[in-house]
Amino acid sequence: MTRKKTRQPPPKSRLVQSKPPPPVAEPAGHEVVSFGARLRELRKRMGWTLQKASEVTGVPIATLSRIANEKVSPTLDIVMRIARGFNMSPSDFIFSPPKPLGERTISISRAGQGRFAEIPNLIYHPLHSSGGPNSPVAVLVTLFARRAEEYGPLTSHPGEEFLYVLDGTLEVLFEGGVSHTLEPGDSLQFHSDIRHGYISKGARQAKFLIVTVSRNGEFDFGMREDDRSRREGARQ
Repeated sequence: MTRKKTRQPPPKSRLVQSKPPPPVAEPAGHEVVSFGARLRELRKRMGWTLQKASEVTGVPIATLSRIANEKVSPTLDIVMRIARGFNMSPSDFIFSPPKPLGERTISISRAGQGRFAEIPNLIYHPLHSSGGPNSPVAVLVTLFARRAEEYGPLTSHPGEEFLYVLDGTLEVLFEGGVSHTLEPGDSLQFHSDIRHGYISKGARQAKFLIVTVSRNGEFDFGMREDDRSRREGARQ
């Protein structure tokens, strides 16, 4: 009598657990601005206590202390008040005055490199240092503010501004209730002494390039006219 061979069940397939992808390292040269370190540096340079800094900026001591200790990032309004108290432009407070490019200089900005400043509802990424008076200043902006209240008051700065939308939908607000909605590929140019602001519309954050040209070669984002007059008077 011939025995029938019993078929063995196929081996159960082993569940192979995929390894998680390795963490992505930040690009070389990526520098996130430390507001706390910048504020401590300026206070040390001026020889000011927190009490004195609070008096000249109008920012409460507790708020300055939290910024200095990296407990909170300042809003755009707080940045303007601190810059006003130190007689600086807001961009100089955030990034420190850059070294001028000098004459006949070629400047290259690599993707993912450079300095970034993250303010609530805004990320600023200046691409190049200023070449001096009447030279263009290029800044990449990522905008999270979706309401005018989140952006803050409309502001102005000297010179002219060119704006090009890279991603998302951007609404540009002007004084007098005028506004323009821009899509990727749209651009806008205007005299930047007209008070203006920005709102991100749609599902994606708006990302856009700003190029400004002014007599002093500075990007005084967020400075009001009285702030600028006070700072110019202090320089004379």
